[in-house]
Amino acid sequence: MAAGFALRAALACAVMVGAGAAGAAGTHGDPAPQLCRDAAGRAAARHGIPEAVMQAITLVETRRVSGGTAGPWPWTLNIEGAGHWFPSRADARARAEREIASGRVSVDIGCFQLNYRWHGSRFASPDAMLEPDLAADYAARFLAELHAETGDWMRAAGHYHSRTPEHAARYRELVARAIARIGGNAMASKHPRSAAGAAAAAVRDGAALARGGTADAVRPPQAAGTRVPIIVIAAREPDVAATAGAVQLRLQAARALVPGLLRN
Repeated sequence: MAAGFALRAALACAVMVGAGAAGAAGTHGDPAPQLCRDAAGRAAARHGIPEAVMQAITLVETRRVSGGTAGPWPWTLNIEGAGHWFPSRADARARAEREIASGRVSVDIGCFQLNYRWHGSRFASPDAMLEPDLAADYAARFLAELHAETGDWMRAAGHYHSRTPEHAARYRELVARAIARIGGNAMASKHPRSAAGAAAAAVRDGAALARGGTADAVRPPQAAGTRVPIIVIAAREPDVAATAGAVQLRLQAARALVPGLLRN
């Protein structure tokens, strides 16, 4: 990841996911894929995230194909760049704990592939990182922060994966193709953005306009009909935080926009 949370994560869509497919059965009747879908939907609603974005991210991170049908898979690990899909939570937990105990802590875990090295301290255990609702809530809070920073859900999705421009751009392509397939909208949220998020976006857009630019807009999905190969990208590194001066300026502007919201 990136700033503040530092995640990274790894779309090809063979089936529809998201609001339209959220109620569909899991991969060939297996209930496991639906665990990620349902958790993604609940977290999206709680944090004001477009559900299509959350559904796309869990699929790009954990996509598993069985009998020609693709879906997310909650019992997925990526261990130092190698993806592993386990038949049960217990199997995934045992492998994660074994790897971590051996010192291999760069392990991406669960529906949203949270990296243990960077995020393990925020969870009670590796098993807690496998809990779909806990993982989805963590991922959604991070995405909401990224959207407050960028004002663009597709940019937020790219930064969820990496701050490195080429990696973020590739990830955005995968997410955009997934959203195009499900007929979702990367701009639509069922819940209004928080006042703090609106203030941060206003600060960002004001700075862009001051530079002679324009506020960012979500770009339309590209190559909607293209089949994308499965990829899993696991290495994650923390991003360099914004400078203290920039943070202070944003806080000052946010306080001016939302009196009393932020306090020293």
